Amino acid sequence: MGKPTVLWVDDDPSFCNEMEDFFGKKYDLHFANSLNEASPLLKEKSFQLAIIDLDLGDKESGIDLVRMVKGQNPGLPIVVISNGKHRDLTLAQETGADYTFAKSEFDAHDWMERFQSFIESQVSIFLSHTSSDKPFVRRLKRELNKAGFKTWLDEDEIKAGDSLLEKIHDGLGKVDYLLAILTPKSVESNWVKEEIKTARKRQFDGVPINGKVIKVIPLMYEKCDLPLFLSGDVVYADWTTVSTTISNKKEQLAEIICEPYEFKDLRKTLCEQFDEAFDISFKKLCKDLQQ
Repeated sequence: MGKPTVLWVDDDPSFCNEMEDFFGKKYDLHFANSLNEASPLLKEKSFQLAIIDLDLGDKESGIDLVRMVKGQNPGLPIVVISNGKHRDLTLAQETGADYTFAKSEFDAHDWMERFQSFIESQVSIFLSHTSSDKPFVRRLKRELNKAGFKTWLDEDEIKAGDSLLEKIHDGLGKVDYLLAILTPKSVESNWVKEEIKTARKRQFDGVPINGKVIKVIPLMYEKCDLPLFLSGDVVYADWTTVSTTISNKKEQLAEIICEPYEFKDLRKTLCEQFDEAFDISFKKLCKDLQQ
């Protein structure tokens, strides 16, 4: 496993060099000196922690960056540092920072412990699905990672020679949520049923494993009948509008498949419709994961 990836936003190059010396061996540090530099990094990469200097030339820009990160990357832990007064750090916490440090009180060991605690407490999600839904699940995983959440996906965690059952149970013991991707095929999958039943039992038992009590969130990607053990009192996230942006166009695609230019235009339109529907549903999901 590689080093945790950390975004560090600070406009003092000498201080950044010092932080690289102190923390570079432990973390994969990516430095930016402004909101404008940080913004594209947050969209392109997945980070486990953001460290933001409150004083980026314009004092308010640090606060603006905290707000932006909390809006775009709601699962990403944020630590704010500052040369300013403690009331500025208090304002940062009220805005959304998880913790604050004064640069004048720098203690490498203390900072390292705090950084690590936030990385380890990052909200984690087990993606339960069937292989036929893998393209959608990979997209969902990428977006969740960019939003600041950790994910457990079988193809990343299970290697040749591993026991499937042991790895899955181990994974379920380390996450905060099981996100069950429901489709006509997945609800018939014995593996998916086993994963959901195991997580539901642990949820109802309420006994922490590795300090976590898992919660199940059913995500209906394609219309299907809920399994009996999920019906009744369970509220599911309805993503069927996302999948239907494509399924509703299958006949139209079949008709024009031999017209490459028209097909290209339709594919672009479908991608835009899919992205729009995905983004709307994804924002709702992120709110559920923060509760």
